[in-house]
Order: sequence, then structure tokens, then C-alpha cells
Amino acid sequence: MVQETYVRAIPAMGRLRAGSNTKGWLFTILRNVWLNQLRKHRNGPQIIEIEVDDGVANNIVEPSKDSHDLYVSKLEAEQVRAAIQELPVDFREIILLREYEDLSYQEIASVLQCPVGTVMSRLARARAKLRVLLSGLS
Repeated sequence: MVQETYVRAIPAMGRLRAGSNTKGWLFTILRNVWLNQLRKHRNGPQIIEIEVDDGVANNIVEPSKDSHDLYVSKLEAEQVRAAIQELPVDFREIILLREYEDLSYQEIASVLQCPVGTVMSRLARARAKLRVLLSGLS
């Protein structure tokens, strides 16, 4: 999806105004690419993805960390990822843009083409739903 985003963005770079929010613009293109892929997958044949272990790169550990602590943090990260996947698309999207991509409320509003107040309320509801999902795991 990132590659497709750049394929679409590079020809349009000349039309981008000086001082424009390039990061937000790229995320808007990425979101549109993602939505197009979702539509295509809904109407096309279903492909099952098999998650392959990333191999040796993930096995390198910090010597200062206890193996139990590493296991617990990995388990917690997997639980958070799984809980985020259970969220409705609108909530999942806003959590990822804010918490993982570190976009500001204004940048998220620009990407999602909605008011900043909507971003704030949707983010609050998404966090509350995520909290409920994660509290059921403990």
C-alpha cells in the first residue's frame, strides 16, 4: 500500500502547494488506497494469509532484559494488537493514526476529512472500547 501511495503521490507532487501538510496528504492517499483494497477484497475471492515468524531478527534481545519480562511484554503487545483488530474500522483507524503514526488531531481530521471535534470524540470512544476489550483479558 505504501508503494501504491508513492506511485500516486509522485506525479501529483508538482500540484502540492508550498507549506502544505505533506504527511497528512500522504496519509489521505494511503487511506484511499486502503479503502480501495478493502472494496476489492470484499467483492473478490478471499485469500487466507499465513503469518510467518519474522525469524532471527526478532530473536535478538537486550542483555539487560529478563526473558520473563520479554515474554510478558511480547504477550501484552500481541493482546493489544488483537484487541485493536476487534475494534470497528472507524475506531481502529483513529487509534492507529493517533497512537502508532503519532498524528495530531488536526492531521487526523485532515486525513479522515472530518472536524477535529469528531476526531476527539471518536478517539475517546475508541480508547474506552479498547480498555473494555483489554480488561476482559486480565
